[in-house]
Amino acid sequence: MARPNRPRMASGARPPVPIASPAPAVSKPPHLGSPLKFPNYPVDNPEWKVSIHPTAVVDSTAKLRGCSVVGPDCRVGAEAILTDTILWSGAQIASGSELVGCIVRSHQNAAGTHRNIDI
Repeated sequence: MARPNRPRMASGARPPVPIASPAPAVSKPPHLGSPLKFPNYPVDNPEWKVSIHPTAVVDSTAKLRGCSVVGPDCRVGAEAILTDTILWSGAQIASGSELVGCIVRSHQNAAGTHRNIDI
């Protein structure tokens, strides 16, 4: 039986890896490329674009920075600093606290300095 003509490889060399054929083209699904349609149901809070809910109490010396949101019935104490932080309804932040990248869940209290945690 005759052996096929193959080039000789150096000792320890690996044989060449065959190149895979390209995948067949996939057609674009019909829903892509169409404009986005938002659901047609009432929004819980029509003022959702407001960063401080009207029922929240935020001290005049507190600072909200970045993308911070204070939900309904929240309290933020004097000189508190909130940076990229979200307060769910009823959350309370003590005076002088500093929160960065935090989420304070409903009816939870936060005091002191916190970074990138959920409370």
